[in-house]
Amino acid sequence: MTGEADCRVIALHLVSAALEPDTKISTKREGEDVVPGPRTAVLCYNVRGVGKSGGRQPWLGAGEQDYGAVERWGVDITGVKDVWRFVCILSTSFDADDKGYSWGTISATHAPTPSVPVRSLFLLSPPLSPLKLLRWYNPLISTIQDHLKESAVWMVYGTKDEFTRAAVYTDLRQMVEKGWGRAIVVEDASHFWGGEEGEQIRQVFRDWLRR
Repeated sequence: MTGEADCRVIALHLVSAALEPDTKISTKREGEDVVPGPRTAVLCYNVRGVGKSGGRQPWLGAGEQDYGAVERWGVDITGVKDVWRFVCILSTSFDADDKGYSWGTISATHAPTPSVPVRSLFLLSPPLSPLKLLRWYNPLISTIQDHLKESAVWMVYGTKDEFTRAAVYTDLRQMVEKGWGRAIVVEDASHFWGGEEGEQIRQVFRDWLRR
């Protein structure tokens, strides 16, 4: 799930990683199509004030209640047995009404616990430097620690992220690696995951969903 369904990371990479056949783990018999291993439903939505959603997204990340409501709705209509939370931040400004900005990291980590287990939490390029300025860093870290007690946490970032220097990720990376989690550093990748970087993140998504 993400706070911005329009972003290219979701449209091009997460959905295809979840739903397209993976020939590495699939088998094909004569007359049959290759099908993905797991049966997966991907639910994307736009937070308030983003894309075609109306309203305004609160500065203090109160979108976790919206996130939880969408998640509960998705669980109810699909009947899934567990939840994999994907958190995507693609920031282009600090204007809360700007289309390229989302509070996805805060919303998904702070969202209410659903009726089924949260199997895994995926953090892609969390903007730690801006969160420190806005005093959301410590609450975020505390909540991630709670997630690490119950579910797997994957964190992925590039060494050329425009919003957070690689060195700033060090403490969070070490915390994730000490817990039930995995941290992946992609050399020369930016915050926006275009081109060849996108192909790399698509494979990471596949590995995450099929772990």
